[in-house]
Formats: sequence, structure tokens, C-alpha cells
Amino acid sequence: MRAMHLIRHKILFESGFLYTIVNKFICHFRKKIEKKFLLLWLMK
Repeated sequence: MRAMHLIRHKILFESGFLYTIVNKFICHFRKKIEKKFLLLWLMK
């Protein structure tokens, strides 16, 4: 029972860590993409 709890906790921790990394990447790329779209839109 204890092992299951530890494993579940580890999975939650790792998925939370991955989620944070993915979120940072998404924010970073979204800013880049938004800048490109703004430049294209301003050039029209």
C-alpha cells in the first residue's frame, strides 16, 4: 500500500514537472508566433 502511494506521488510530481516545462515552452513559442503575426499584420 505504501509503495503504491509513493509511486502515485512520484508520477504526480513528474507530470507536474513536465507540465511546467511544457507550459514554459508554450508561452515562449506563443510570444514568438504572436510577434510574427503582428509583424505580418502591420506589413499588410
